[in-house]
Amino acid sequence: MRNFFNQKLLIVLYAGIVAFLSVVIFYHIQEADYVMRLNNSNLSNQSYQIQMKKGTKVSELLERVTKSEELEDAQIHFQDRHNSQRIYFYGQGKFSIPPMTSGSFFSTSDFTSAVETAVVGKDWEKKLYQPKDQAYLKQDGQYIPVVGIMGSKYKSQLDKQVFISMASQRAQNTAASAYRIIIDTATKQPVKSATLQKILGAQKVKKLFNTKLITKKDSWVALHSQQALQLVGIVVMALLEILFWIMVSCKDVFTKKFITLNRDRILFHQLALFSFLNGLGLVLGTMLGIFKFSFTTYTSLLMFLGGLYIVLLAAFGIIFAVILDKKKKEE
Repeated sequence: MRNFFNQKLLIVLYAGIVAFLSVVIFYHIQEADYVMRLNNSNLSNQSYQIQMKKGTKVSELLERVTKSEELEDAQIHFQDRHNSQRIYFYGQGKFSIPPMTSGSFFSTSDFTSAVETAVVGKDWEKKLYQPKDQAYLKQDGQYIPVVGIMGSKYKSQLDKQVFISMASQRAQNTAASAYRIIIDTATKQPVKSATLQKILGAQKVKKLFNTKLITKKDSWVALHSQQALQLVGIVVMALLEILFWIMVSCKDVFTKKFITLNRDRILFHQLALFSFLNGLGLVLGTMLGIFKFSFTTYTSLLMFLGGLYIVLLAAFGIIFAVILDKKKKEE
């Protein structure tokens, strides 16, 4: 009886370890995704590069954005073609705000003002001019008031970035072609490129990031190759549990129970016990991992563990059924 209990406890512990390691891997994936987003000026995968028709002013583009219901929540980055670290920023509605170490990000009033304000990465903090309480950024011979410092515990390209509010005067006097224009439409209902092109009257609209799982060099698997291999290892580790179960169950199943029960009842009994112990272990391991690590979303993690659980039960049922049939023939 004690041996039976110890074997089942090992199964729960093993499944718990598999689940906990899965949580750790997905936490590292989340960290990698977060740093990649910071490296890309805090833009989401719903971002598009816009090429406007020749002669279009920035103010004309912004007017079309403000009049569109589909773009009520959006941010636009006007990237300086001569200085990759400098971005003129415009936002409306709800848009993603980068992590801040001090101060605040832009407010909507900054985009209607004739005076430019700046938000800079933390690497600029010691380079700012600060005569009294207000810090200033010197750009092209002008001093721009700084309202906030961006940064997080992770080192990223955002630390070197300079965001300057797209003031009304600059928008009216500058051609859209002077900038590399990126619009982020990260809303609950993503805007399609064809719709965006029609709304803005753009000459060309293309997706900024590749969102395919595989095949391309910037696909998810290519960008997370180490974590992808680790997840494959988790699947192999979970499947090895079936071998362990069969080894510890052989004596019990293929002697006493094989004589008194038919094949289907043996398979059902083993599958039910295996699924219960694994489910218990996966739940406990996942809860422990979630308690230790914080996530912005649990969707991918839970989908992976749910899929792993289903694959594990299906593989167990097939393998155990084959072994039972083989034993029956030997009898």
